[in-house]
Amino acid sequence: MSDIRLQARRGFSLIELMVVVGIIAFVTAAVVPTFNLSLQRNRQREAGMLVVKALYAARSRAARLGKCHRVRILYRNPGVSGGTGGQVAVDSSTQASCGQAFNWGVWEQATFASVAVGVGPDGLNHAGLVGADVAITADDFSTGGELALHFEPSGGLWVQDARIHRLQVNAYDNGGNRHGISRAIRITPAGGAFYGTE
Repeated sequence: MSDIRLQARRGFSLIELMVVVGIIAFVTAAVVPTFNLSLQRNRQREAGMLVVKALYAARSRAARLGKCHRVRILYRNPGVSGGTGGQVAVDSSTQASCGQAFNWGVWEQATFASVAVGVGPDGLNHAGLVGADVAITADDFSTGGELALHFEPSGGLWVQDARIHRLQVNAYDNGGNRHGISRAIRITPAGGAFYGTE
């Protein structure tokens, strides 16, 4: 009877505890990087959707208000420009025709979104909506620039810089080095936008 009581009170040995801790550490080391990559892919998608939503919003507003609208996509390379991540602005013109608006119309900012914390075109600091580890970049990974797309009230699209119809959304590490799979934002001649893998 006393042997049974002693057996019931016996705890885990140090080796058993070390084995359990080792298994937990191994599983954690295998799962955490995958989880982080999944979160980063979600942030890439969020950044891409800022552009897609802005394009459709500009087209809708132009038709509804009868005024020219433009989408300005300020693309960035975080490794060079400090991680602003890119910004997307929708502007409304006082003119109905985009040709007139581009030459001498007055623009008013309708909406603005910043991928990461950064200074916007208005000179003010804006909160980041996505995160500093992703950025909207150009195909040639240039240090930065702007793509302007103008929407007529009739639904037509006029592209200021017709050479660029494709942007990328890339992930970056803390050192500003690009890694992971690039996602693309494809803008059709009609002003449609599609987000997906390369």
